[in-house]
Amino acid sequence: MTTTPQQAIREMFTVVHDAINSLVSVINYPNRPEVKPAASASWARVMLRHVEANQLTLQAQNQTYDNEGILIVQLFEPSGRGLAQDTLSTPMLKALRAKVTPGLVWFRGVTKNEVGISEHWYQTNVSAIFQYDTLENT
Repeated sequence: MTTTPQQAIREMFTVVHDAINSLVSVINYPNRPEVKPAASASWARVMLRHVEANQLTLQAQNQTYDNEGILIVQLFEPSGRGLAQDTLSTPMLKALRAKVTPGLVWFRGVTKNEVGISEHWYQTNVSAIFQYDTLENT
């Protein structure tokens, strides 16, 4: 089954939203004005980068491409609470691990990286490699 890049992106953003929306005051998505909340509030920033698209079929029309990239969710929690108080990374990790969306976007290589203090917040990044197939008519 194939999907479109637009649908794949919507589905990836839905996974992020469903995992942490109730835990943060703001989720900033690419190409939208960024909003930073008060220093006492948790928030997130989503980054999505496509890195390659391999052609899977040789025919002249209806070519299938395997699209891959990285999804990074930067999680910001008020600093000074300690790592044991990290409430955002666990739901985000669970949402991405072994996940396949309805449009067959799937995630692998899901990792957590403690970045450290960033302004008033403690930053943790959760990242995953994503993959989906598209069909292009030439």
